[in-house]
Amino acid sequence: MKNNKPALIDRLLVESFGTFLLIAIFMAAGTYISLLGQGGLVSIALSAFLAIVVVYPIGAKVSGGHFNPAISLMEAIRKQITFVEALLYILVQLIGGVIGAGIIRLLLPSNESFPLTQWFGGISNGYGDNSPSATTLSQIELSFSTPGSIAILAIASIIVAVTYINAQNTECKGTFAGSLMIGAGYAIATFLTAGIVGAGFNPVEATAVNIFATDFTAEAVEGVDNLALIKGLWLFWLVPVASAALVAIFSSAFSNTAATAPIVIEDAYADEDDDDDEEDEAPVKKAPAKKATTSTAKKAPAKKATTSTAKKAPAKKATLSK
Repeated sequence: MKNNKPALIDRLLVESFGTFLLIAIFMAAGTYISLLGQGGLVSIALSAFLAIVVVYPIGAKVSGGHFNPAISLMEAIRKQITFVEALLYILVQLIGGVIGAGIIRLLLPSNESFPLTQWFGGISNGYGDNSPSATTLSQIELSFSTPGSIAILAIASIIVAVTYINAQNTECKGTFAGSLMIGAGYAIATFLTAGIVGAGFNPVEATAVNIFATDFTAEAVEGVDNLALIKGLWLFWLVPVASAALVAIFSSAFSNTAATAPIVIEDAYADEDDDDDEEDEAPVKKAPAKKATTSTAKKAPAKKATTSTAKKAPAKKATLSK
C-alpha cells in the first residue's frame, strides 16, 4: 500500500463533496427527465455519464474518486486503502449524498395535489411491486422477478467496478480519459437498470433517493406499505457491494498471475540465448590454434644466427698472432 497519500481528512472531505455533487446532479436531472418524459432512459444514462465526467477528476488524485461505497470496499480488498478508511469513506459518502438529495428536494415545487414524493417516483429504487416500471407492466399483467432484478443489478455493478479499476490501473487515472471511461460504465449501468430497479448500483444514490421518495408522514393504508422503499434498501447495498468484492478478488488474482508471467518468459529467452552462445563459441575452438603453433615453430632460424655469430671467434685469434 502506498504511503504517499494525502491526509485522511482531505480525502474524506473530497469524498463527501464529490458524492454530494454526484447525487445532486443525478437527482436534478433524473427528476426532471422522468417527470417531463424528455428522452427517457437515454437521457437519464447521459446525465449519469456527464455527472461522472464532471465529478471524478475532483477526487481522482486525492481520494481515488470513489463516491460509491461498493468502490470503496473494493479498493480496501485490493489493498489500496485500509478497511477502516473504507468505512470512513462510506460514512462521509452517505452524509454528502443525503445532503445533495435534500438540497434538490428543497428546490422542487410541490402542493397538495402534487407532493414532493411524486418527483422521485421515476427514479426511486425498488424491485418487484416497487420497480419503477411496475405500474406500467401491471397494466399488461407483467412484472420483473426478484432474481431477475438481482441479476441485472449485479451486472451493472460489475460494469461500474471493472471500468473503475481499468481507469485506475492505467495512465488514465485522474485524467479526462479516465473520466470518460468511468462515465461510460455508469451510463451503461444506468441504462440497464433505470427501468427495472432504478439506478441503484450506487448504494448511496439508492439510499438518498429512497429516503426522499418516502412519505414518512403518510397515513397507513391497508395493503400499502409506505416504507417499502426503505425496507428494500438491503438489496441495493448487498448486491453492489458483493459484486464489487468479487471483481476485487478476481482482479487481485489476475494481477498476481500477470506479475509472475514475465519471469517465465525471461527464463525462456535466457535459455535460448545460452544455446546461441554455445553455438557461437563452438567454431572458435578449431584449427587456427594449430596454425599459431606452426608459425611459432618457424622462428627457429633465429637461433642459427646466434650460432653463426659464435663461429667468428677464430678471426680474433688471427689478429693476436700478428
